[in-house]
Amino acid sequence: MTIRAVPGTYLTIQGAVQAANSGDTVQVQNGTYNETILIYQNDLSQNLNNLTVQAMGTSVIVDGTGKNDSGFRIGNGTNPITGTIIDGFNIRNMLGINACGVRADANSCNSNTVKNCTISNVNSQGVYINGTNAVVEKNKISKSLTSYGISAGAGTPSNSLIQYNICNNNALDGIFINGNSNSIQNNLSMYNGDFSEHGIDVNGNSNIMDSNRCIGNASDGINVYGDTNTIKNNWCERNGVDGIDIDGDNGVGNNVIDYNVCRFNGGEGIEVSTASNTTTVTNNISQWNTHRDYVKSSGSNVTASNNISSDDSEDFSYTPKIDSW
Repeated sequence: MTIRAVPGTYLTIQGAVQAANSGDTVQVQNGTYNETILIYQNDLSQNLNNLTVQAMGTSVIVDGTGKNDSGFRIGNGTNPITGTIIDGFNIRNMLGINACGVRADANSCNSNTVKNCTISNVNSQGVYINGTNAVVEKNKISKSLTSYGISAGAGTPSNSLIQYNICNNNALDGIFINGNSNSIQNNLSMYNGDFSEHGIDVNGNSNIMDSNRCIGNASDGINVYGDTNTIKNNWCERNGVDGIDIDGDNGVGNNVIDYNVCRFNGGEGIEVSTASNTTTVTNNISQWNTHRDYVKSSGSNVTASNNISSDDSEDFSYTPKIDSW
């Protein structure tokens, strides 16, 4: 393993990446770097898997002003990269078409990590991942101008961990996952979307949504389409439509909704689609939502031990801190 220092040995982050090999660490000191960084093998002799790119101070800024690409792009089309770690950067002003804060570009970009980054004012997604076993944690993502705060999509990602992120004031969903067997936990998703977007939006099976807070999003706090998902210990408040919505026209089932709090939402506290079957709804608190029906379903669903209240005169308020847990 080689440590490649910026700006000590290399003037740019891209220059250090181009010189790196598998297992190297690029360490970047405080400063503003007006560049976009592409991480991929530029010839057959180079192996850039398991590369770490690490900010070594609290003010390491990657600024895309005048550039057209993403802040960090991992992989290049069909050229996948695995095991990359992007750690601790302030990424901003990525305003090119489809430009993201961090983008894993190839479908087989597996086991990549984005952590401790602050990402703002980007044209597309704050963080976009593909492949399997990704980790996206402890990031602050705001002002994705046309898209999601965090998105895991085209490659049907699985077994990824999305945790301890703050996603606020993004154009679409705070967190959007299109895949199976992912864990979305301990995130704060608030004030996302202009019209019909959600705090957390999951399309897939066997995903776990645990201990998230979804506050003031344009549509649902948590929206789920799929089977055998678990939604537990979440707090959904003051969202434009439902607190939690199990959606689907063709029949979804075997989902578990347990120990959630849904308050002051513009629709139902918890809505289970009429097409849903064998969904278990237990031990939830649903209070002071605009629509007082609790589970709207004709399917074979189970409800038990829930605290349901329609007393919308109660003056309860909750203001989450956006900068800390």
